Amino acid sequence: MTGLNHKITATATLALIGASPLELLFTFFFSTIPDRVERIGTKRILVHRGWSHDIGLWSLLLFIFTWDTLFPPHIFRLSPLFSFRTWVLIYPGWFHVLIDAFYKKGVPFFGFFRVSLPILDYGRLNEHFVAWGILIIACCVEGTNLIARVISGAKIIFLELRKRNPEFLIF
Repeated sequence: MTGLNHKITATATLALIGASPLELLFTFFFSTIPDRVERIGTKRILVHRGWSHDIGLWSLLLFIFTWDTLFPPHIFRLSPLFSFRTWVLIYPGWFHVLIDAFYKKGVPFFGFFRVSLPILDYGRLNEHFVAWGILIIACCVEGTNLIARVISGAKIIFLELRKRNPEFLIF
Protein backbone atom coordinates (compact mmCIF):
# COMPACT_ATOMS: atom_id res chain seq x y z
CA MET A 1 0.00 0.00 0.00
CA THR A 2 1.27 3.47 -0.73
CA GLY A 3 2.34 5.58 2.23
CA LEU A 4 -0.56 7.99 1.81
CA ASN A 5 -3.09 5.15 1.74
CA HIS A 6 -1.55 3.68 4.91
CA LYS A 7 -2.00 7.06 6.59
CA ILE A 8 -5.58 7.42 5.38
CA THR A 9 -6.75 3.93 6.38
CA ALA A 10 -5.09 3.95 9.83
CA THR A 11 -6.31 7.44 10.72
CA ALA A 12 -9.84 6.96 9.39
CA THR A 13 -10.24 3.61 11.15
CA LEU A 14 -9.06 5.11 14.44
CA ALA A 15 -11.52 7.99 13.95
CA LEU A 16 -14.32 5.43 13.66
CA ILE A 17 -13.56 4.16 17.16
CA GLY A 18 -13.62 7.64 18.68
CA ALA A 19 -10.02 8.82 18.82
CA SER A 20 -9.07 12.27 20.02
CA PRO A 21 -7.68 14.74 17.46
CA LEU A 22 -4.24 14.33 19.03
CA GLU A 23 -4.38 10.54 18.58
CA LEU A 24 -5.48 11.01 14.96
CA LEU A 25 -2.58 13.37 14.28
CA PHE A 26 -0.08 10.93 15.82
CA THR A 27 -1.53 8.04 13.81
CA PHE A 28 -1.39 9.98 10.56
CA PHE A 29 2.31 10.75 10.95
CA PHE A 30 3.43 7.37 12.36
CA SER A 31 1.39 4.92 10.27
CA THR A 32 4.35 4.28 7.97
CA ILE A 33 6.78 3.47 10.80
CA PRO A 34 7.32 -0.20 9.75
CA ASP A 35 8.64 1.04 6.39
CA ARG A 36 10.70 3.87 7.88
CA VAL A 37 12.70 1.65 10.26
CA GLU A 38 13.97 -0.32 7.27
CA ARG A 39 15.98 2.66 5.99
CA ILE A 40 18.55 5.18 7.12
CA GLY A 41 18.02 8.09 4.76
CA THR A 42 17.68 6.55 1.32
CA LYS A 43 19.77 3.44 2.14
CA ARG A 44 17.79 0.29 2.89
CA ILE A 45 19.31 -1.51 5.89
CA LEU A 46 16.61 -4.17 6.44
CA VAL A 47 14.68 -6.42 4.10
CA HIS A 48 11.27 -4.95 3.22
CA ARG A 49 8.46 -6.74 5.05
CA GLY A 50 10.92 -8.55 7.26
CA TRP A 51 10.85 -8.33 11.06
CA SER A 52 9.61 -4.71 10.94
CA HIS A 53 6.40 -6.04 9.38
CA ASP A 54 6.00 -9.07 11.68
CA ILE A 55 2.29 -9.20 12.59
CA GLY A 56 2.97 -11.44 15.57
CA LEU A 57 5.47 -8.95 17.01
CA TRP A 58 3.16 -5.94 16.46
CA SER A 59 0.18 -7.82 17.92
CA LEU A 60 2.22 -8.76 20.98
CA LEU A 61 3.25 -5.11 21.45
CA LEU A 62 -0.36 -3.96 21.07
CA PHE A 63 -1.47 -6.55 23.64
CA ILE A 64 1.22 -5.43 26.10
CA PHE A 65 0.35 -1.74 25.68
CA THR A 66 -3.36 -2.42 26.28
CA TRP A 67 -2.62 -4.30 29.50
CA ASP A 68 -3.67 -1.79 32.17
CA THR A 69 -1.59 -3.35 34.95
CA LEU A 70 1.63 -2.78 32.95
CA PHE A 71 0.86 0.63 31.47
CA PRO A 72 -1.61 3.33 32.46
CA PRO A 73 -4.57 3.49 30.04
CA HIS A 74 -3.82 7.15 29.24
CA ILE A 75 -0.52 8.91 28.77
CA PHE A 76 -2.47 12.06 29.54
CA ARG A 77 -6.07 13.15 29.55
CA LEU A 78 -6.64 16.88 29.87
CA SER A 79 -9.91 17.09 27.96
CA PRO A 80 -11.68 15.29 25.11
CA LEU A 81 -9.49 17.34 22.77
CA PHE A 82 -6.19 16.61 24.53
CA SER A 83 -6.17 12.97 25.53
CA PHE A 84 -3.86 10.20 24.42
CA ARG A 85 -4.39 6.51 25.17
CA THR A 86 -1.27 4.40 25.64
CA TRP A 87 -2.13 1.71 23.08
CA VAL A 88 -2.27 4.37 20.34
CA LEU A 89 1.56 4.39 20.45
CA ILE A 90 1.52 0.92 18.85
CA TYR A 91 -1.68 1.16 16.77
CA PRO A 92 -0.24 2.87 13.63
CA GLY A 93 2.45 0.21 13.14
CA TRP A 94 0.08 -2.66 13.93
CA PHE A 95 -2.54 -1.38 11.48
CA HIS A 96 0.11 -0.84 8.78
CA VAL A 97 1.19 -4.47 9.08
CA LEU A 98 -2.42 -5.70 9.23
CA ILE A 99 -3.21 -3.94 5.94
CA ASP A 100 -0.01 -5.30 4.33
CA ALA A 101 -1.28 -8.81 5.08
CA PHE A 102 -3.93 -8.23 2.39
CA TYR A 103 -1.26 -8.24 -0.35
CA LYS A 104 0.27 -11.16 -2.26
CA LYS A 105 3.64 -10.95 -0.46
CA GLY A 106 1.96 -10.93 2.97
CA VAL A 107 3.70 -10.39 6.31
CA PRO A 108 5.68 -12.71 8.60
CA PHE A 109 4.23 -14.20 11.77
CA PHE A 110 7.04 -14.41 14.36
CA GLY A 111 9.34 -15.38 11.48
CA PHE A 112 7.80 -18.88 11.17
CA PHE A 113 5.49 -18.36 8.19
CA ARG A 114 3.86 -15.59 6.17
CA VAL A 115 0.27 -14.46 6.50
CA SER A 116 -1.32 -13.39 3.23
CA LEU A 117 -4.91 -12.75 2.14
CA PRO A 118 -4.20 -11.42 -1.38
CA ILE A 119 -7.18 -9.19 -2.15
CA LEU A 120 -5.30 -5.90 -2.76
CA ASP A 121 -2.72 -4.92 -5.38
CA TYR A 122 -0.03 -2.30 -4.70
CA GLY A 123 -0.91 1.06 -6.26
CA ARG A 124 -3.93 -0.34 -8.11
CA LEU A 125 -7.48 0.93 -8.12
CA ASN A 126 -8.73 -1.55 -5.50
CA GLU A 127 -6.15 -0.26 -2.98
CA HIS A 128 -7.23 3.35 -3.50
CA PHE A 129 -10.89 2.38 -3.42
CA VAL A 130 -10.47 0.68 -0.02
CA ALA A 131 -8.42 3.52 1.50
CA TRP A 132 -10.61 6.37 0.30
CA GLY A 133 -13.79 4.38 0.97
CA ILE A 134 -12.78 3.98 4.63
CA LEU A 135 -12.04 7.71 4.78
CA ILE A 136 -15.45 8.62 3.32
CA ILE A 137 -17.21 6.29 5.77
CA ALA A 138 -15.25 7.79 8.68
CA CYS A 139 -16.10 11.32 7.59
CA CYS A 140 -19.80 10.49 7.29
CA VAL A 141 -20.00 8.54 10.55
CA GLU A 142 -17.55 10.36 12.79
CA GLY A 143 -17.19 13.76 11.13
CA THR A 144 -19.88 15.53 13.14
CA ASN A 145 -18.93 13.65 16.29
CA LEU A 146 -15.28 14.70 15.93
CA ILE A 147 -16.29 18.33 15.40
CA ALA A 148 -18.46 18.14 18.54
CA ARG A 149 -15.55 16.67 20.55
CA VAL A 150 -13.20 19.40 19.36
CA ILE A 151 -15.73 22.09 20.33
CA SER A 152 -16.37 20.52 23.75
CA GLY A 153 -12.63 20.23 24.38
CA ALA A 154 -12.07 23.85 23.44
CA LYS A 155 -14.98 24.87 25.70
CA ILE A 156 -13.49 22.98 28.67
CA ILE A 157 -10.10 24.63 28.12
CA PHE A 158 -11.72 28.07 27.75
CA LEU A 159 -13.75 27.62 30.96
CA GLU A 160 -10.65 26.48 32.84
CA LEU A 161 -8.74 29.54 31.65
CA ARG A 162 -11.65 31.79 32.64
CA LYS A 163 -11.72 30.18 36.08
CA ARG A 164 -8.01 30.93 36.56
CA ASN A 165 -8.28 34.44 35.14
CA PRO A 166 -11.80 35.98 35.11
CA GLU A 167 -10.57 38.75 32.78
CA PHE A 168 -9.59 36.22 30.10
CA LEU A 169 -11.00 37.21 26.70
CA ILE A 170 -13.45 39.86 27.86
CA PHE A 171 -14.06 42.41 25.13
